[in-house]
Amino acid sequence: LEQRVVERTRELEMSSQRQAAIFEHAAEGIITSDKMGLIETFNPTAEVLFGYKADEVIGQNLNILMAKGHAKKHDGYIDTYRKTGVGKILGVRERELMARRKDGTLFPFELNVAEFILGGEQKFIGTMRDIAIRRKAEEDAQVASEHQALLQAVAQGSNEARTVEVAMEA
Repeated sequence: LEQRVVERTRELEMSSQRQAAIFEHAAEGIITSDKMGLIETFNPTAEVLFGYKADEVIGQNLNILMAKGHAKKHDGYIDTYRKTGVGKILGVRERELMARRKDGTLFPFELNVAEFILGGEQKFIGTMRDIAIRRKAEEDAQVASEHQALLQAVAQGSNEARTVEVAMEA
């Protein structure tokens, strides 16, 4: 029996270490909160994204990380979800929103939110990534496409003008 307890303890320690490693080294920001929207965990990637250290935000309302429009409505969103089970973001894959860094600057990010139960209590987990670079690349590609279309129109007009010119010379 003692050997089984030792083995089970070792398994639990390994599982705990594995979960901690995933949380600490994930490429995405990971934030968990309680049912009221108070931050409980804040991984290192979230620290980089938002500019806060974990100990600055743990216990704070999630709305400190949101653009002002969403921040004002967030508590209402949580209250509605708790009453109806219907959420604005929960279960919506890869919702794009604006977030607010510690210095007040806004940035576009992609957010996934899920609900889970831990110790009989409702919790939420959000995973997020900064999409500013992707958005800039998409905008640059759109501008390049528009420039290409304009150049093609100019070239076509030039060719048509040259055709008319050649016809008039004949």
